[in-house]
Amino acid sequence: MIITIVAWIYITGICYGWGHLIFRSAEKITSGYIHEKIPFSIVCFTGLAGIAGIAGVVSLFSPLGLWQLQLFFILPCIPVFYTIVKNSPSFNPFLSLHPLIIILLISSFIMVLIMSTWTISHPDSMEYHIQAIQWIEKYKAIPGLAHLNIHLGLQNLWFPVCALLSFHFTTMGHYFFLNAVVVIWYFYFVLMQINTCLYERNFARSLPWLALLALSIWSYTQTRLTVTSASPDFIVALYLWLIFYLLQNTVLLQHSVKFVLLIILTCFVICIKLSALPVIIVALYAAWKLIITKKVRALYFTGSIVILIFCSLLARNIITTGYPLFPSSFPDIANRDWKLKKTEVVLIKNYITTYARTESSFSKDAVKEAMQLTPSQWLPVWWDNRSTADKTIMLFFLGAIAILLTQLKNIKRTTTEEIKILLITNIAGIFFWFVQAPDPRFGFGFLIPFMGLAYLFLLKNNAVAFFNNNRDNRITGSLITGCIILTFYIGYRYTNYFSVKQIVQPLGTKKLPYHQISYSGITLNIPEVGTGCGDISVPCCAENPSRYFILRGSAITDGFRSVP
Repeated sequence: MIITIVAWIYITGICYGWGHLIFRSAEKITSGYIHEKIPFSIVCFTGLAGIAGIAGVVSLFSPLGLWQLQLFFILPCIPVFYTIVKNSPSFNPFLSLHPLIIILLISSFIMVLIMSTWTISHPDSMEYHIQAIQWIEKYKAIPGLAHLNIHLGLQNLWFPVCALLSFHFTTMGHYFFLNAVVVIWYFYFVLMQINTCLYERNFARSLPWLALLALSIWSYTQTRLTVTSASPDFIVALYLWLIFYLLQNTVLLQHSVKFVLLIILTCFVICIKLSALPVIIVALYAAWKLIITKKVRALYFTGSIVILIFCSLLARNIITTGYPLFPSSFPDIANRDWKLKKTEVVLIKNYITTYARTESSFSKDAVKEAMQLTPSQWLPVWWDNRSTADKTIMLFFLGAIAILLTQLKNIKRTTTEEIKILLITNIAGIFFWFVQAPDPRFGFGFLIPFMGLAYLFLLKNNAVAFFNNNRDNRITGSLITGCIILTFYIGYRYTNYFSVKQIVQPLGTKKLPYHQISYSGITLNIPEVGTGCGDISVPCCAENPSRYFILRGSAITDGFRSVP
C-alpha cells in the first residue's frame, strides 16, 4: 500500500501539472480565459489525456518502460508547480468539506487501496491486457504482434499510458496503478459536487450525484472491475461523462477554451475504445462553434494535434494487425506480409458482439450460431446474464425513455443548444452500443448521462417541491447510509481479501506456471495452464506457435507473420 500511495501521488502530480499546461495552452491559442478555478479532478483527467496522446506517438518508435522518459513528463511540470506553490502556499484538499464528505472520501480511498493491491486475476487482464502493456514497456511497435494472440490486436491509447506509468524500471512496478488512481479522482470530483449541494441544502441537485456514486460502487463492472484490472471500459465512461459535463457547463470555461478541450478529449476517448465513436458529434459541434466564432487558428492547432494522435493509433493498429480500425476489417488498405487473415478479423469482431449478447465461446461455430440469433432470441439470454445492479440500471434506463417521450415538447422549447447536442449524442451512442456490443459496461458512458438528463427533466418540471421538503435531513441521511454501507464493505474486503504483505506493495498478478521452448530462433514462454499468459515475460504464447506464426526475421523486433 505504501508503494501504491507513492505511485498515486506521483501520477496525480504529473497529470495535474500537464493539465495546467493544456489549459494554459488552450487559453493562449484561443485568446480566451477561464471563468473560475477548474476542479482538481478535471485538471488531472485533462493532463492524463495529454500524456496518453504523447505516449501513444512515442510508443511507435521506442519502448515506454525507460526511466528516462519520466524526465520528459516531469520537467515541464516544474514551472507549473512553482507557480501553484507561490500563489497557493496553503493548499488544503479538505478545506470547507463537510465531515460526512471527509468520511466518505477516506472510506472510498481505503476501499480502492485494499482492492487494487490484492492479487489480480481478472480474465481479460490475464488474457491480453498485461501482455499488451508489457510489449509496449519493452519494445517499440512490433509488426504482426497479433499473431501471438489475436487479442493483442486490440490496441488503444490506454495501454501505452499504463506502460508509461507502471514503473517496472523500479523493480516495484504494478500494471494497475493508473486504473485505481483515476477512480480516486472520480470519487473526489463527485463528492465535491455533493459537498456543494450539502452546504446549499439542495437535495434535488444532490440526488443525481448521490445516485451516480451509488451505481458506480454497486455495479461490479464500474469501480470494482476497473481497480482490479487494466480494463479501460469504465475509463471510457468517465471521459464521456467529463465531455458531457463540460459541454453543458456555461460557467466553468470560456466558450472557445471549452471547445478546444472538448475536441481533444473526444479524440482521446475514441482512441481508447471505438465504442465511444458517436461522441464525435460533440467534437464536430465544437469545431463548428470555433469556426463561427472566428477561432480558426485554434481549430487548426487543435486539429493538428487530433490528427497526430489518431494517426499514431491507426499506425499502431496497422503495424500490429494490418488493419487500421481493428477489429474492423474495413478499410482494408494495408498489404503487408504480417497482416492477419480477414476471416480471423471478422471472427473476433463478431465474437465481441456475440459475447456481449449471449457470452458465446470464442469458436467459429459458436460465434456463427450466436450471430444468427434474432433480438427476440438473444435478449432473454442477455437479460439473464446481467447482474442485479446492471438490471436495475437498465430498468431505470427504460424509465428514462418513457420520461423523455412525455417531455419532448418541453425539451424542444426550453433546452439549450448544448443540451440538445448532448441528448442527440447519447441517443446515437446508445443505438451504436446496442447494435455493436450491448454489454452494459460498454454503454455506461452514454446510458448514465441519458438517464441523468431524463430524471433531471422530471425533477425540474414536476417534482422539485417534493424533493426539497426536509432537504437537509435527506442529504445527511443519504450520506450516513452511504458511510455505513461502505464501512461494512471495507470490512468484508479486509476480512476476505487482505494480506499483511499488501501494506508495503501490491500483491501483483496471479502467478502462472510456464515452461520455455526454442522456436524460430527465439525463446518463447508457454503457460502450463489453459489460460492466458498473465504477467509471464514476453514473448509469451498460450498455444502451440507452429500452428499460427513464424518470425519475420532474426529478431523479435522484426515481427511475426502467418504460417504459409
